[in-house]
Amino acid sequence: MRRSLRSVLIATLVAPLVLVGQSATAHQPAPAATASLYQPTTPTRVLDTRTGVGAPTGKVGPVSTLTVDLSTHLPTDATAVVLNVTGISPGAATLVTAHQAGTARPSVPNLVLTGTEIRSNLVTVPVGADRRISLYNNAGNLDLTGDLFGYYRTGGGHLFQPQDGERVTTLTLGPRQTTTVDLTEYVDQTATAATLSLTAAPSASTFLTVWDGGPRPEVSSLNTAQRATNQATVVLNAGRLVSIYNHAGTVTLDIDLVGFHGVRFGAKYVPVTPTVVFDTRSGVGTRDHRVGPVTSAAPAEILPGTALPDTAIAAQLTLATLDPTGSTAVTLDERDTDPGTTDLTAQPGRVTPGPVTTTVLREHPNQRAYVHTRDSSTHVVAALTGYFTGWVPGCVDHCAYAEGPNLGELGIGTTTTSAPPSNTGLYFPVTDAGDGWALTSVGQLWQWGSDSRTGPVGWRDGRSTMPVPTAPFRDVEQVWYQEDEQRDSIILRRADGTLWGWGQQGYYRFNDSTDYNHIHRTPVRVHDLTDVVALDSSRQTTFVAKSDGTVWSWGVNYGGQLGFPDNEVPLRRTPLQIPGPAGVVDLHAARAIYARTAEGTVWSWGLNTDGELGTGSTAVTGTPAQIPGLTGVTSVTTADYGTAYAVAADGALWAWGDNSRGLLGNGTVGGSSNVPVRVTAIDKPVAEIVTKDQRVFARTTDGDVWAWGDNRDGGLGNGELCTDSCTVPTPRRIALTGITQVTAGQAVAPDGSVWRWGHLDAEGQRVTVPTRRTDVSDVVALRGGLFVIRP
Repeated sequence: MRRSLRSVLIATLVAPLVLVGQSATAHQPAPAATASLYQPTTPTRVLDTRTGVGAPTGKVGPVSTLTVDLSTHLPTDATAVVLNVTGISPGAATLVTAHQAGTARPSVPNLVLTGTEIRSNLVTVPVGADRRISLYNNAGNLDLTGDLFGYYRTGGGHLFQPQDGERVTTLTLGPRQTTTVDLTEYVDQTATAATLSLTAAPSASTFLTVWDGGPRPEVSSLNTAQRATNQATVVLNAGRLVSIYNHAGTVTLDIDLVGFHGVRFGAKYVPVTPTVVFDTRSGVGTRDHRVGPVTSAAPAEILPGTALPDTAIAAQLTLATLDPTGSTAVTLDERDTDPGTTDLTAQPGRVTPGPVTTTVLREHPNQRAYVHTRDSSTHVVAALTGYFTGWVPGCVDHCAYAEGPNLGELGIGTTTTSAPPSNTGLYFPVTDAGDGWALTSVGQLWQWGSDSRTGPVGWRDGRSTMPVPTAPFRDVEQVWYQEDEQRDSIILRRADGTLWGWGQQGYYRFNDSTDYNHIHRTPVRVHDLTDVVALDSSRQTTFVAKSDGTVWSWGVNYGGQLGFPDNEVPLRRTPLQIPGPAGVVDLHAARAIYARTAEGTVWSWGLNTDGELGTGSTAVTGTPAQIPGLTGVTSVTTADYGTAYAVAADGALWAWGDNSRGLLGNGTVGGSSNVPVRVTAIDKPVAEIVTKDQRVFARTTDGDVWAWGDNRDGGLGNGELCTDSCTVPTPRRIALTGITQVTAGQAVAPDGSVWRWGHLDAEGQRVTVPTRRTDVSDVVALRGGLFVIRP
């Protein structure tokens, strides 16, 4: 009696059972492989049993193995081949398994077909010196095709940069229709090939072809008559475009990015003898050896153990679903929340294997990934077929480097202290950055480190030791991050003027919910605001300026910070327009709130203990008023204890507010000023003001640097080491010239050198004058503790 497809597969997928017709001693294990590089090729059909390409004409019979010689297509140093293998109408339920010729057949198949089905999967098959592979058919008589998309070799090629799953687009194609997909914003500018996950929902039996444009090759990337998923690794042209062709019917196609190959950075591939590392039926590789299907309510951890070395940054697996309760998308990802992408589509009543490549959460010794099922429960088996290791970081312009103590907050992929600065691996140019985040030139936010509230979206406990793209946006123009009294939140301003954020709700930060302690784990729209051009926040109150120049606020009205008298409006759950200021283009929120207009005037309101409103009074007010005497202002900032500064277009520097630590720069210590006073000690136009830890640094337009305030530990860089009175109330020029950027303790020169002061040298001595760093060069900017470098 013929066994059913389900019974065949259940027997087959229980490692280490021997397949029907397979001798346990007939073959030797594959030899240990060498780390290899990928070489993409023009898609080429190298096997077709219908026409005699690559093998004699004729179907492959039951319990039979077809050996294919690829020596004319592969170099002598090839270690593995990447093929799309298609099984055609076997006449009986069957499975197809690909493996290196002369080695033991793996227990997890690559293809499972019904009797009349045409179906394909991408396979990466190790090859030996003879460059031959074997294709085993379990039942029926079927035709096989094999389309070559590339190969791995030891003698040269391209590295692989895995990506956490990201949806590129969803599109619809009619019969014999071709479209183009632009991957410019998703892969590095030097990428040579991309690996995509394609999920097709066809109205008729069809095949799809993905290639780099030009004449369409006679190959297929996905063959199916029902909803199915397959990987495709495709060569990229100079424009980083790919073409997609649909042969029949109408198909809805989800395209997810898995990773890309390039010459500058990434990891090498090591094929391994396929090994089952996860099985929900037996508890192999599960947390606490848990037995039971994966459900949509919670992901399941894959714990590969020693099968995956500590150096691996990504794993390649054959994933198979068994006994799903319904049709469902299955995703393998290092995040413990479903990223919304698809690696495999499970169908009820059948076993579905497929290729999956995933980054792994590198927390030695518990490297892991998570299996997610979206709509139904299913058993899952995973066999490790290879991994990517020896990651080489790379970047060509405005690259992010980090240094210092490290529990993952440096984003360099380890928890090892970094000295000198190490490459974080961000391959898009960095335009802005802060603690644990960076904004890239394509408008994408990347995050790393550990933050249970505002850490990388979708990551367990908000932890990642490497930069990961977060939030599904590529048009971010501003990142605002707050961390005070455990009210952690992050808000993004997008190009369309909308705001999106996550973290702790606090006082109506994101919406009008009163659940103060609620943590938003994924981005939510902030109060349906539109046309926002600037935002800032002061403790429990948030402010935005719109493109029409109006200012809006919401939250707690502490000291009139909402811009209304606090006895009239104690709090606001939703944004309310503040009367008074018009034409506002920028905001700065501290104890007092400052709104700068396009004409260069400044309005202020809020707390005023030390005259920080600058309006001639020390009275707290919720009514905005223009600060007299300030015109042509280009920037406003504040220091500790309520001192404010304004830089005018002519380079004039004005200060007002608290002077208990000599921060007004007028040569005195103590008291305050409730009106702006000119800082006259600096005899050149000021371009930039930086404040931190009761210290003020001013950079002039010609690159001189002046400093005043608290000089403990030589923090002002003026050559003096404070022993008693640490306040320097008059700005002093320090020994730097031609500086392009200054921070509180470091400065960047035009030649890319970095100078620092106030630190301990190798002998433990405090450095009190700017000293050139020898461990970093070619720096173009300092951003939130990161060095932005042009290699």
